Amino acid sequence: MKWWQFILIFCITVPLFFLLPIASDAEKNPYILTGFLSGIYLCILSFIFIFGRVRVTPKRKNTELAPVIAELPHTVYNEISTPIALCNENGFIVWANRCFEVAFDLPRGKTRTLRSITGFGVERFHEADEAEDIIWSSNDTVYHVMAKPCQNDHTLIWWDDITVAENLRARMTLEETFVAYIYIDNIDELVQIEGENTTSVASTISHMLIEWGVSAGGVIKEFERNKFIFVFSRQGYEKIKKFEIFADIHAIPVGKSDIPPTISIGTSTVSGTMAEKDAAAKAALELALARGGDQAVIKSEDGIEYIGGLTKSSQKRSTVKSRTVASKLTSLIQNSSNVLIMGHKYADFDSFGACIGMARLVMQCGKPCYIITDKNNESLAKCFDRLKSLHAYDNVFVSAAEACELNYSDTLLIIVDVNNPSQFESEEIAALVRKVVYVDHHRMNAEFTKTPVLHYIEPSASSACELVCEILEQTSASVKLSKQEADLMFAGIMLDTKHFVVNTGVRTFSAAQYLRGQGANPNEAQELFKTGLDDLIRKARFETNVQIYRKTFAISINDDDDNTAQDRIAAAKVADNLLTVDGILASFALCKIEDTVRISARSTGKINVQIILEKIGGGGHYDAAATVIHGTIDDAMAQLTGAIDNYLDEQ
Repeated sequence: MKWWQFILIFCITVPLFFLLPIASDAEKNPYILTGFLSGIYLCILSFIFIFGRVRVTPKRKNTELAPVIAELPHTVYNEISTPIALCNENGFIVWANRCFEVAFDLPRGKTRTLRSITGFGVERFHEADEAEDIIWSSNDTVYHVMAKPCQNDHTLIWWDDITVAENLRARMTLEETFVAYIYIDNIDELVQIEGENTTSVASTISHMLIEWGVSAGGVIKEFERNKFIFVFSRQGYEKIKKFEIFADIHAIPVGKSDIPPTISIGTSTVSGTMAEKDAAAKAALELALARGGDQAVIKSEDGIEYIGGLTKSSQKRSTVKSRTVASKLTSLIQNSSNVLIMGHKYADFDSFGACIGMARLVMQCGKPCYIITDKNNESLAKCFDRLKSLHAYDNVFVSAAEACELNYSDTLLIIVDVNNPSQFESEEIAALVRKVVYVDHHRMNAEFTKTPVLHYIEPSASSACELVCEILEQTSASVKLSKQEADLMFAGIMLDTKHFVVNTGVRTFSAAQYLRGQGANPNEAQELFKTGLDDLIRKARFETNVQIYRKTFAISINDDDDNTAQDRIAAAKVADNLLTVDGILASFALCKIEDTVRISARSTGKINVQIILEKIGGGGHYDAAATVIHGTIDDAMAQLTGAIDNYLDEQ
């Protein structure tokens, strides 16, 4: 009984005892009798109100309930179908429920540690500030292991069986749909060379692609001439991810031509919507074509993977693309307030000549232009001397710091002879300018960090000057080069073709003919290549330390502590000279400058040195590439030989 109930009964009952004697003489005072009877009535109602609310089950005393409460968790944990164990601070299992004993074959009464069962200790759950979730499998059963710290440094651990969910997730992963785009690279060029002998090549490639797609459980359809779309699953991708199809395509006979048919493939294995996967696959195909074709580019969660690219790309004779690029580039220049132009670091004749050609186009459009370059570059001293007589170039050459002041909201930046940001003359300027154009003949080794408004990347071209010549020829406005400008661009083509010996084609000689018509003199262009006695001595340092690796690779080393940037230029020349050695298919010149090692690579055309150096952070062209390695000569040598071995193993 509560205190207020006791007071209520007391206040009603006690007055009745005082009224009882008076009630006996009720005839003398009837009001007293009425009050007495009313009091009795209220007393009865109070008793009913208080004691009528009787519980069906009487409440247990705390002393009786305590043992039940103490026993309840143990009983529940024992009967639950989830394995549960209690470990002390040393990882010993001090208690486990029946499900845990059955699941992990834990004999009753035998003490075992958590590590002996699972392979990890209880400390793994305490490495993070909060409890850590762990996915652990045993005997084809997958558990989600969770932990909760308890009193006295104990840890309660339970294993949630998520096998069904994990199997379903694995199945969904294997059945995830991917898309790829496939393009026959050089069928038009083969038709031009062989004529009717190649009429069935496209049909043969189509049938081979369809069979290849069926082997992966996918579907391949031709949606445009020589272009295919391939839809497949992740499980199917595991069957074809080595892309043996490239070798099968190369083996197709094509008349008397020694040029094999090639295809390019772009695909993506990243997660997302079908629209996102489709866009990624298209971007991958574009990258494959920009790298010269005959390869697969796979975009994954871990980055971009390149497979193939072992054949040299052939030049395409069509000028449709260069005409389109010229028209759009002219429009971009005219709609800009000013134009910045730059090439790569340590500019050579090709990079400098391409900049000059672009500068002349900008001047022709009537817009201010500035070439970002190192005016102290000794290898360009003769180039600057040639331009002294042209007053149009008096204020054109600027440093990277000066170019920052010339960057406006509508400034256009034209980057020539390079597409790797780490090799830009000024990576900072490239990041600041909003509108960027690329004109390059090197294979791309990554996607653009900033989407350009226009890019003209043709790995089949001999040089950047060749591409610039095509643009100048195809512009609607007549562009007139001065003799000095034509000589510099002619020297750029001579440099990258080794004086028209390697990597030349119809387009190369067409560009040379255009420059000759603009006044270029091969003899005067040749004067730019003459070197002094110091350069001859620099090259001798390399040539006295040459190693032959795996019979066909020549490696020259110069590890003098006093090497300068001029030795880097000498390294490129030595790499060229080593190709004249009988039996050498590729050459590498290693030059130590301070704490870095610069590697120049050259090839006769049978080895793709771009892929070799790409494996160690470099890039370039099929038969001319370079890279920079931070470390010692021994480190660089180990990385280079490893990349060569890897390249040969892939073939």
